[in-house]
Amino acid sequence: MRRTHLGQTLVIALLVSFVLLVLGGVFISVIARNLLNVRTARERLSADYFAEAGIRYAVDQLVNSEFGADWRPIPTNSTNPRDPDYFWIKPYNPADGTGGFTRINFANGRALIRVSYQPSGPVHRQPVIKVESVGRVGLIDENDPTTFTEDQRGNRAERAAYIQIGTIDYLRFVMNRDQRGDIMDLGAEDIGLGVPFRLILGEVNGNGVGGGSIYVNGNLRWSGNVQIGLNPDLGERVYVAGEILHNENVPTQVTLVIANGTGATTVPVLPSNNPNFITAGGLYRDGRPLTAADGYPRTIPYLEPPRMDTVDPATDRPRYVAATRDSGIWRQRPNGSWFNTGIYGYGRGIYINNADDIQRESQGVLGGYTLRNDWLKPGNSRYWNGPFYEPPGAYIELIEVVENGIVRAQGFRITRNQSNPRDVWYNPLTGAPTNIKTLAFQFVNPNNPQDNTLTNEIVESLPPSERAQFRVPFNGVIYAEGNVRIRGRIPSGRQITIVTNGTAYIEGNLVKGDERSALAVIARDYVCINTTQFLYRSADSPGVAEGDPFNAEAPYFFEILPDQPMRLLFSFGEDPTPYANQLRLYVRHAAGGDASFINLLVNPSQLTNPFYLFNIPGFPSYVYPLGLTSLQVYPNYEKIAFPLTPITAFNTTPGVVNMLQFQLQPISNIDNFRFPTDNKPYRLSAAAIQPLDIKIQAALFAQEGSFFVIPGYWFNTNPQDTRENAQQRDRRLLGVASPEFPFYGEPLDIRITIEGAIAENYTARVGDQTEWLRKWGWIPREYGNSGEEIPLAHRRYFHDGNNGRYAVNLLMRYDPIFRNPVVGGQPIRTAYTANPADPLYAHPGNILPPIPRLPVCPNPIFAGDIRP
Repeated sequence: MRRTHLGQTLVIALLVSFVLLVLGGVFISVIARNLLNVRTARERLSADYFAEAGIRYAVDQLVNSEFGADWRPIPTNSTNPRDPDYFWIKPYNPADGTGGFTRINFANGRALIRVSYQPSGPVHRQPVIKVESVGRVGLIDENDPTTFTEDQRGNRAERAAYIQIGTIDYLRFVMNRDQRGDIMDLGAEDIGLGVPFRLILGEVNGNGVGGGSIYVNGNLRWSGNVQIGLNPDLGERVYVAGEILHNENVPTQVTLVIANGTGATTVPVLPSNNPNFITAGGLYRDGRPLTAADGYPRTIPYLEPPRMDTVDPATDRPRYVAATRDSGIWRQRPNGSWFNTGIYGYGRGIYINNADDIQRESQGVLGGYTLRNDWLKPGNSRYWNGPFYEPPGAYIELIEVVENGIVRAQGFRITRNQSNPRDVWYNPLTGAPTNIKTLAFQFVNPNNPQDNTLTNEIVESLPPSERAQFRVPFNGVIYAEGNVRIRGRIPSGRQITIVTNGTAYIEGNLVKGDERSALAVIARDYVCINTTQFLYRSADSPGVAEGDPFNAEAPYFFEILPDQPMRLLFSFGEDPTPYANQLRLYVRHAAGGDASFINLLVNPSQLTNPFYLFNIPGFPSYVYPLGLTSLQVYPNYEKIAFPLTPITAFNTTPGVVNMLQFQLQPISNIDNFRFPTDNKPYRLSAAAIQPLDIKIQAALFAQEGSFFVIPGYWFNTNPQDTRENAQQRDRRLLGVASPEFPFYGEPLDIRITIEGAIAENYTARVGDQTEWLRKWGWIPREYGNSGEEIPLAHRRYFHDGNNGRYAVNLLMRYDPIFRNPVVGGQPIRTAYTANPADPLYAHPGNILPPIPRLPVCPNPIFAGDIRP
């Protein structure tokens, strides 16, 4: 019995031991599992940190680096399947979209990142830069296979961020970087037509409705009859991060014209304080945290704007300084000191050290000098020279020479400030100044846009052994420390960014050579259209206009002497052939004494016989006499129009310069003809060409200031010569020799069209906009009292209804190439060179924005986990 009990005890002890063993195993298993879970959670958290670090690294590079929106990490393109990150860092596979990432190592971990430009992002369908980041724990050394552990692909965190560029995203972007509570104005009050001013943003008629997208960081006030063309399929919206107001001082109505696939729908919209406020299906939203009457949310947040002057922490240099001034090579001067050739404009980017060319505004609160006051009051400062506003600045002319459809030359010409004798170009070998004011830069291979090699006249004059080091690939950036004055034809297939630390003056056409051309004009202060320079004088023309403030007919004139002709330059924004029979040169001029006998030469350096034929009876055909009547002799002025025919005498290629040269007839050159009197100095007061198109195809950016238009003088400065007075008298004033000569108070038929994007810190005051739109916001339908109407192309819209009297001018529309920079299925700019693993350039990071090195908005509009 005792043995039986002992056996039972042993069995029980064994059972208990077994149970304890099982429980111990379970306990150990639970502890191990908990430790594993803790490790996994820690690794997951660490992976999340590394993914976030990858996002922050990429965003910091996009915002602060020299490359801006062009920054792209070079794909790792690993070919080792044993690499634990191989799934991401293998060469990009266009079939499934995998691969093409770049490995960035951090302490104890790494991020795998990929950066790409997306024409239509997930937020509001705006173009964005997408940053993908995969965070993983552990260090990987490609040269150390022992780091290739068998960790699982699931031990990772995946994040994405979307960043707007801002500079090229909207037709109008009002940045309001200081988040002021001021009202931002768009439109005009009374411009003197007796009807509300009509503001057209985008295309609102015919095919292609859209291009009027707007984003305003602040309160927006509309004035007048506003029409906005939107294409929802392209992500076009009107977003206002504040209140929307209608100007109560003038009749104001705002209408959306919305493309719907087959046509367009017209939707009137209301101010924010109207209880019936609607968003037109989410297309028109303000900043109120409410739901609109049509059921859509209204709330629009502040969009942090980009900056042009961000500093790269790696170099402690602003982006555009690093891209230009520091982009040359180091050389030694004869005295032993070293210099970077970039400081003299011989780098991968072009640097212009013209800091003295900035017009500095007074800082006091009582009076002083301001740019807007200077621009709005002709003759108010030393920068006004007769009818011309001639600010200080480096003059940049974009050039493309096309002959018989073939591009012969491409580049740009930069002229230093003519009024500063010390502002010259330097020798890149010695760092010594030259006597050269104007320097022409040319692309070595004008017919291959993929070859960005740039040279210039000074480089080509160097010994052959020295030239190669200065023939470098152009990075697309021209940076000036002071003002710039810009016009010309953007070379075909080229993309250029012009940056100024002052004000950018657009002084004529900025037209594309082809659809792959693109241009950005980035200014720290203002971007200003200088309308007084659409027809401008050459630097070797008579220098200073003489003021004549008490002359009712003309307050100024240039005196032309025998040895100093007046050369006037201009270009066409569009081919003028459709209205060639209406093209005329309008002149206000007089003899400086008893008589003046003048010639007009058309493109004298290009034509065998450049003389314009006046065909005045009793005189040689190429001589125009002034003094036949007292109305042609100073202080009186003749107002006359000369037909510019034949059109073949002009280069009608958009953006290419033509010249008109006024000169006193050299008497000794006329055989068998005797002038009735001596040839006295000739006084030219004003000249203009109409009809004319001025087209500005560019992205415009004013970081601290605004977009502005200089109104200038009325072309006809005689306040007695008005349309009303002519109708009452049934005739024009004496001295008006051509009935088509413009009346006082009426604009010229020069149609201004902006195709691109405008980003400004704040809008100009409504009074300032009204002032420039009074002179450039409309075109009278009839030339003077001639009965002749302006071309049909200039009569698309009217302020006073269809077939009215006042055609709309200063039109704006967004350039769709900014959104989707692809032409013929090929991106116009790419980040990577040919890669055997990706021969079709399918890598999503390969497509770059359409313009080089743009600044981007510093804060992502979305950042978060992309795993379900």
